[in-house]
Amino acid sequence: MKINQPRPSLPVTQPRPQEQLPARPPPRADNDGFETTRSGPVSLGTASPEVTPGEQVIALAKSVMGQSAHDLKLANNTKLGDAMQDWVPDTVNCANFVSGLLTATGQIPKSEGHAGVTSLISNLKKDPNFTQTSLDQARPGDVVAFEYTKKDGTKGHHVVVFEGRDANGQPKFIGSNNVNKDGTQAVSQSTGVHSGWKVLAVMHYSGAPPANVPTPAAPTAPAGPSGPSGAPPSTSVENITTDRSTWLRNGTSGPAVEDLQKKLAAAGFDPGPIDGSFGPKTQAAVRAYQVAKGLQVDGIVGPETRASLLAQPAPGPTPVTPTPPTSNTSTARELEAMAVQKHGPEFLQKVKEMAARLGVKPEWVLAVMKNESGMSTTAKNPNGGATGLIQFMPATARGLGTTTEALSKMSALEQLKYVEKYYAPFKGKINSGTDLYMATFWPAGVGKPDSYNIGGAEVARVNKIFDLDKNGQITAGEFRQYYAKRFPELA
Repeated sequence: MKINQPRPSLPVTQPRPQEQLPARPPPRADNDGFETTRSGPVSLGTASPEVTPGEQVIALAKSVMGQSAHDLKLANNTKLGDAMQDWVPDTVNCANFVSGLLTATGQIPKSEGHAGVTSLISNLKKDPNFTQTSLDQARPGDVVAFEYTKKDGTKGHHVVVFEGRDANGQPKFIGSNNVNKDGTQAVSQSTGVHSGWKVLAVMHYSGAPPANVPTPAAPTAPAGPSGPSGAPPSTSVENITTDRSTWLRNGTSGPAVEDLQKKLAAAGFDPGPIDGSFGPKTQAAVRAYQVAKGLQVDGIVGPETRASLLAQPAPGPTPVTPTPPTSNTSTARELEAMAVQKHGPEFLQKVKEMAARLGVKPEWVLAVMKNESGMSTTAKNPNGGATGLIQFMPATARGLGTTTEALSKMSALEQLKYVEKYYAPFKGKINSGTDLYMATFWPAGVGKPDSYNIGGAEVARVNKIFDLDKNGQITAGEFRQYYAKRFPELA
C-alpha cells in the first residue's frame, strides 16, 4: 500500500507534514508480472481449520431441505429424528427442529432442547458453551430467535439458524417454517427479516467442535481399517456412492485419497503431498474446489463433489505443480476459492459481510488482497515495511491505531477489522474494482481523470509495471488499464 498524502478521516493523533514514503519495490517478474508487492517468496497462510460446529448444523439442515417437520420428527432411526420431540404439533416445529439440529450435531444434550422458542433461548443462555452475539456478527449455524406481534395483539416467536448472507448482504436463514397451505411446517430457506419483526437473541456455539458432520440419511459409519473416519475400501474417487461410509474426509487414507489428491492437483488446487493421507491441506483444497464449483462447502468428498471431480481432465501419472484455477470458473469464484483455502470459510464470510457494509463487491476486496500479499497476513515488503493482507505501510498502521508488527501477529479475521477501518472513509466513492485498488495504492487518485499523474518519477521507477508507456510516470489511465488486464471481469 502506497501512501504519499494523508487519507481522509484517518484517526491520526496529530497533523503530520506530507509524507514521502517509498512506494513498493520493483515488482516480481513471475506470475505474469502481477504480484507487485513481493520481492521474494512469502508465507501464504496456514491450512484451513476443521469443519466448524456451525458448518455441521448448516450441512445437516441443508440435507433435509424441503422435508416435512412431521416426517423428520418421526424418523427415530436418524440422529435428527431421534433428537426431535415426536409430540410437538406439526404447525409449531421451529424450536423442535432447531433443538434437533443442535442435539444431533453434539452441541447440546436432548434435555436442553425445547419446543418453545423462548425456553430454548433461555436454556442456551445458561449453557457455558454458548455466547450471545448480534445479527450483524452472526456466523453460519448460529441460532436466531425473533419476536413479532400477531393479528390478535399477542407476541409470537420464531427461531431459525443463520446460513450466511446473499450478494446484497441480506441475512439468510434455514428453519422449520409454515410453508404448506394447511399451516404445517417444512424445512426451507428465507432471506431478510420480516417487517415488524425484531431479533430476540442470536446465540453462537463456542464449545469444542463435534467429531463429524451428521446426515439424517444414514448413521455415522464406524471406524474402518483404512482410517478413523471409516475410509472406503475403494481405490478411486469413482467408487464414492451415496453410502456415507465411502465418503472421503479429514482423517481417511488409502488409494482413494491418493486418487483424490491427484484430481485436485490436476484441477489446480494444492492438496499437499500426494501421499494418500487426507489431512488439513487436502481438506483446504477440497473446500476451495467446492467454492470454485459452487458446491456445498464442507470439506467432504461425497457424491456431488465426486461427480464434479470426475468431470475434470484425468490426472497424470505424477503430481503436477498446482496453478490458480482458471477454467470454467469466474474471477470471483477463483478468488473465493483462494480465500477459503488460505483462511477458511469463516474468513470468506466475514469479507462478504464487510464488503456489504462498505457498499463494494467482495471480489474487489479479495482481488486487492491477492495482488498485494497473496492473501497472506504476514507478507512483509522488505523495502518500506508494508505488511499484511493489503500491505499496510507503517504510517498507515499508526493512523489506524496499530503497528505493522502488531498486524503481522494478527489472525486473518483480526486483521480484517483494520482492512475495513482503512476503507471506511471511501464508502460511497468506490464504483469498481479499479477504484478500490486505487484507494489502496494511491488514494488521492480515486475519481481522478485518466490524465491524473500518480506521484512522480520515483513512484514510476519502483512501480514500473504500471508505467505502460515507459515514459517515467504513471497516470490514472495507465493504472486502470493495468487493472483491466489483471482482473478484466472486475474492472
